[in-house]
Formats: sequence, C-alpha cells, structure tokens
Amino acid sequence: MKAWWHEVWETLQAEFADIDDAAQLTQITVRLLMAAILGVILGFER
Repeated sequence: MKAWWHEVWETLQAEFADIDDAAQLTQITVRLLMAAILGVILGFER
C-alpha cells in the first residue's frame, strides 16, 4: 500500500507533465502569483 503523500506526488507529476521548459513554468508561476495577489487585494477591500 502506497503512502498518501506518494499518491499526491504522482498526481502532481501527472498534472504538470506537459510543462516542457522553464519559460512555460515561469509563465504559469507568474500568472498564479498575480491571481493570488489580486485575490488578496479584492478580499482585503471587502
């Protein structure tokens, strides 16, 4: 029986297996970071 963290790791690998290079990874990271920052700003104003 696999540990739960191993199953989580395999799932993450499968989800992000189509990221080919550092440029694409950087683009995804920047977009997620900007979305998080905007979400915090909007949430803080409420």
